[in-house]
Amino acid sequence: MLKAVLSDIDGTLVESNWLHAAAWRDAFGMMGLHLELEEVRRQIGKGGDELIPVFVPWWKRRQVEEPLKTYRKFIFEADYMGKVKPFSRVRNLAANETGRTEGCPREFFEER
Repeated sequence: MLKAVLSDIDGTLVESNWLHAAAWRDAFGMMGLHLELEEVRRQIGKGGDELIPVFVPWWKRRQVEEPLKTYRKFIFEADYMGKVKPFSRVRNLAANETGRTEGCPREFFEER
């Protein structure tokens, strides 16, 4: 019997890509760089060190990178984390692969 399954969670088991994009958009907006949500969403999956150079000129990156990452994390946790929801049938997937679902928050596995 399979004992464990290793999986990426963001955007794979939970709907979070648009929420991460919104947090990045908000953070960029606070530094005066106003971007469309879709423009940022296309970059989701990259770490901040790869995403920031897409929108911030090279000469400004060193100055803004760490504050921008920190502020984006704060925005995501404060405004968006509570909106992250599992994709439908995640509970079935986990139960089928491992035969169990303990150790994960109940709401993570609830059907929508």
